Amino acid sequence: MSEPTGPGLLDAYGWTPAVAGRLAGLGGTPGRVVRVDRGACIVVTAGGLITAGIGVGVRPATGDWTTVAGDPPMLDTLAERTTALVRRAPSGRREQVLAAEIQAAWIILGMDRPINAGRVERALVVTHDAGIAPSVVLAKADLAADLPKAEAALAAVAPGVPVHPVIALTGEGLAPLRAQLATPLTVALVGESGAGKSTLVNALAGQDLHRTAEVRARDRKGRHTTVSRELVPVPGGGVLLDAPGVRELGVLAADRGLAAAFPEIAALARDCRFADCAHGAEPGCAVQSALADGRLEPRRWSRYQVLAEEVAAAHAETERGGAARGRPTPR
Repeated sequence: MSEPTGPGLLDAYGWTPAVAGRLAGLGGTPGRVVRVDRGACIVVTAGGLITAGIGVGVRPATGDWTTVAGDPPMLDTLAERTTALVRRAPSGRREQVLAAEIQAAWIILGMDRPINAGRVERALVVTHDAGIAPSVVLAKADLAADLPKAEAALAAVAPGVPVHPVIALTGEGLAPLRAQLATPLTVALVGESGAGKSTLVNALAGQDLHRTAEVRARDRKGRHTTVSRELVPVPGGGVLLDAPGVRELGVLAADRGLAAAFPEIAALARDCRFADCAHGAEPGCAVQSALADGRLEPRRWSRYQVLAEEVAAAHAETERGGAARGRPTPR
C-alpha cells in the first residue's frame, strides 16, 4: 500500500501528517472509527463512510485511527493511541475506554439545574489524567439563576480551567468554542443527560444532527437523546465527539489527574515536613495548617480525600491482579 495522504472525508475528521506517519506501513485502507456498534464499526475512509466488522482481539473505541482490510471490510489494525478518555467501568474496577485520540474535553453543565461540584471535580481528574485539556461549558446560560455566582463557584472548583457560558439556540458564546475547534482538535463532550450536549453539537455543526428532548421539570433530569459515542465534523475545522449522558465517572489510578484537579492541595503537600506525609496528625503538615487557618476549604479537602481513596483502591486492585497473574499454576 502506498503511504496514505488523507484525501476526501479524512481531512474533515482530523487527518494530519502525524496520523499518516502512524498508519504508514500498517497495510489496509486508513480510516477513523466514527462510531462503535455491537460487533461492527462505522469507519470514515478517504472514499466515504463504511461499515466494518471487528477482528478478533481488536477493541476499538470511537476516535481510534485504524486500517481496514478485506471483503467484507474488517478492522485490521488500530494505531497506537496518543490519548484515551478512560473511566472505571460502572460494574467494577475494570477500565472502560470512552473515546480515543481526543485533544480536549468540554465538561457540559446545564444552567437549568444546580452545579454538582463533585461531578465537575471527578471529570477534571479523569480528563487531566488522560492528558486532555478540559474546559467547562455553561450551557443554557440564559436559564442561570445567577450566572456570575455560578462562574465564581466554578473558579473555586476548577481553578485555572476556562469557563464558557453559552446559549446554543441563539449562538451566544459559541465563538471561543469554534476558535478552539479550528486549531483543529477533536473535542469530547462530557456531561449528564439533558445538560445540553446535543443542542450544542447541532449549533456548532450548523444542522440538526442529534435529536434533543425536554428535561423533566420536577428534577431537571433528561433522557438519553444520544445513544452512542459518535464523531461529528464541524464546518470550519475540528471534530466533536458526542456521547450519551454519563452519570458516573469512576476514577482509576489517576495520580496525575488528582494532582492537576486539586492544584492547591498538591502545592501544599510539597511543603509538608515529611515527604510521605499522610496529611493527618503528622507534625509539620502544610495541608492541616492550611485547613486550620482557612487557606484551604474543608469541602475541597473532603472531596480530595474521597477521590484519593478511589485512586488508592485502583492501585491496590492493579497490584492484586498483577500478583494473581504471577502465581504459579497449581499442579
